[in-house]
Order: sequence, then C-alpha cells, then structure tokens
Amino acid sequence: MKFDVPRHEIAIVIVDDSQALLRIYEEEFEAAGLKVVAKFSGGKEVLAFFASPHSAATHSIVLLDLEMPEMDVTETARQLKQLNPNQRIVLTTHQDLSEFHIDEKLFDGVIQKPFTIAEFLATIENLSSPIQVKGSRIFREPKEIESLLRNITIVSKERLCSVRSATTIQDGARMKEHISTYAQAVSKGLSVFMVTEITHDNFAFCKQLIMNRGVHLRHLPGVIPNLSVWDEKHMIEGLQLATDSSSDLQVLYSNLESEVKRGQHLFDSLWNSGYPSEKRIRELESLSNPTKLTVITGIDDLQKMRVGILRNAQASYDLCTTADHVSRLIILKVRSEYSEAIARGVHIRLIFNVSRGDVDSCGELLKMGVDVRHLGNSAGVFGLTEKEFTEVETARCFENNDDIRAIYSDSPDLVEQHRSIFNVLWNSAIPATGRIKELEEEIRSSHLKS
Repeated sequence: MKFDVPRHEIAIVIVDDSQALLRIYEEEFEAAGLKVVAKFSGGKEVLAFFASPHSAATHSIVLLDLEMPEMDVTETARQLKQLNPNQRIVLTTHQDLSEFHIDEKLFDGVIQKPFTIAEFLATIENLSSPIQVKGSRIFREPKEIESLLRNITIVSKERLCSVRSATTIQDGARMKEHISTYAQAVSKGLSVFMVTEITHDNFAFCKQLIMNRGVHLRHLPGVIPNLSVWDEKHMIEGLQLATDSSSDLQVLYSNLESEVKRGQHLFDSLWNSGYPSEKRIRELESLSNPTKLTVITGIDDLQKMRVGILRNAQASYDLCTTADHVSRLIILKVRSEYSEAIARGVHIRLIFNVSRGDVDSCGELLKMGVDVRHLGNSAGVFGLTEKEFTEVETARCFENNDDIRAIYSDSPDLVEQHRSIFNVLWNSAIPATGRIKELEEEIRSSHLKS
C-alpha cells in the first residue's frame, strides 16, 4: 500500500537490542526529518505496542534487528503481519542471510548494517511505491510517473523491453524524456530492447540510443503501442488520449501476471516483426545526404577535382593509373598537396606502370612518403579516399589534351567497390623499389653495351 502522506508523517518504529544503536538511529532519523515514534529492544514489546489501540502508528515502518532476545525475528514479523497485513517491515542485519532460516516473504526489505541515512531513505521510498502492491493503477502526475519509473528500475535485474511510437520517440528526444530511463537501466546492467518506427525526425535520437546508451533497437513501420515491460514483472502502458498535450500524459501501471504477460507477448511479436535499426538508419542517412555523380571534362578540371578529394582525405588516398610518365605530372601538379596530406597522417598509395623515364620522379615520391607499386598491365585510371572517388572514362592523351572525361561520386557503394578493386590490384603489383632496381640494371646494361 502506497503511503499517501509526507515523509515526516511516516512513523518509524525501531527494534534493536543495542541501546547505543537505538539512540543513534533516533538522532539521525529525526535530523533527516523522520519521526521515530517508538524504540524497543525485543519482539514482545513491539507486538504489545501495535496491539494497543493507542499506538497511533497507522503509516509505519518497523525496523527489526535479525538477532533479538526472547523472541525470534521471523515469529515477530509473522505476528505483526497478523495484526496488520499491510504493515511494512524492514529487516536490519550485518549477517549473511544465507546462513539463517528466514522467511523473506514476511519482510518488505532488507538493509545491511551499517547503513547510511541516504540508503534508509531510498528504502522508505521503495516501500512507499505502488510496485509493492499487486494490482493496476493509472498515473497522471509527471513526478509520480518519474518516481514510478525510477522505483521499477531499482528493483529490476535483467531486462527492459519497450515499444515506442515514432511520435513518442520524437517528443522524448525534444523534451529529454526517455533518456534517463534507458540510461539508468543500462547503467544498472539491464539489457534494453526497443521497437519503434525510425523516421527522418527521430533517427538521430535513435542512433544516440544505440551508440551511447547501448539499446538494442529494431525498426517497425507504423508501430503504435507505447508500453514497457521490466523482467516480465512490471508493465507501464501509455493511454490513448484525445489531446496531444504532454501535460495530459497518463500511464497504466500493472504488476498483475496476466497483464504483464499480455504486454510481453505483444512486445515479442513486434520485436520479431521488426528489422535491424542499423539498416534503417543507413537508409535515412543516405536520403538525408544524397550522393553526387558528376562528369568532369578536361585535364585541368580533373586535376582540380583530384586535389579537392585529396584535401578531403582523412586517412587514405589511393590512386591507380597505367599512363606512362604520370609520376612527372604528379610531381609537377600536386607535390605540395601530397606533402601536406602525408603530414596530417594520410596514407597515400599509388599504382602505375613505372618505366625508365619514371625512375627519378618515382624515387622522389618514395622519399616524400608515398607508397608506390608497379603494375605493367592496364587496370583503369581511378583514385579514391574514404568517402569519394574519381575514375577517368576516356582520354586519347593523358597530358595537354582536353579530350578527357571522368566521373566523380561520393556514393558509399561505388567507393567500396573501387576500394576492393584497388586492393586486388595492389596485392598483384610489385613494390616500386624492386622495379627501380630492375630498371637501373637495364640502364647500366644498355650503357655498357653502347
């Protein structure tokens, strides 16, 4: 039964055979605004107190010490419950209860000695919660709903299963609701599962729940119910209202087995019908940031575009071309851009057909920190970073000719496709240092013959 009275009107009755502890408890409790109405050293005294019609302890909590003289603590608790089935009893002990034969159903809580006032206040709040009484109840006040959520989280141990409509998630993101509930559940170690419709308006918040809160999330179009089930023991269901005002929020709480099973069955059905949130979020992100596909004409525009994506590179830049003497063009046009990119940590890989005329410029590229490999067979001309790529489609002559066309795109699929191609070519190519040695040997041999 919920205590519908202020905390200072709750009567505290202490039973402990230590007179020193009784004095300390009374002083500390009263300093915290709690009313200690009686102190006893044993079970017979406290039973006599509550049997008296003048006890004046209607809203009371009894602290029973585990080891009391004269009367067993279990028997004391049993007789207190006979006098008042709704009597709240908290067992206090510094012992391991597994070593005692205790009927824990008789006690509404257990608190280990020594305990702080804060711990005791948390126990009182828990005892005052409607989750301690079997039944269903409607809550309308925001503070009551917040307290209810907090108390359910405190007693839950395994998981939270939640269904949220797209509108509820969207409103919760704006008003910072839901966040504390899920954060508290995750921080306590509960596994949190959620089904919702992920939309343009709420996908950023859903992504935050997954990445920062550790929520397991699935997307289900058109999902309407708003309910949460904790450990298959507690259920909260949002009630359909005629108004959208947040001040008219109403929820139904139930810990009745039949109601909770109904809610869990509904969640399981919706969860099995949903699909992974990561897929849906990728879809929305691609729609929010549409990819570009542009045709580039002319060597100058191509070179500007290559410089642009090199400047955008954060970790890697890969370039493949089989055009002879391309290294001279790179040295001439983008030497400073390569140096700047390498200085900020970009790994540059270059594949091309290293010929005799490229030995000096290829050596300079290696000194700059460019990773160069030789590939003699034609494999196309393309370059890419983590998010962008360009590919030359037609070109009669690579240098000094405007008859050149290339495409640019930031499509993730195209980037990954060309990354796979580049890696295959890279593994087939040979290091430029080995190729340079071959060419230097050929040059020396031709000089000797001449």
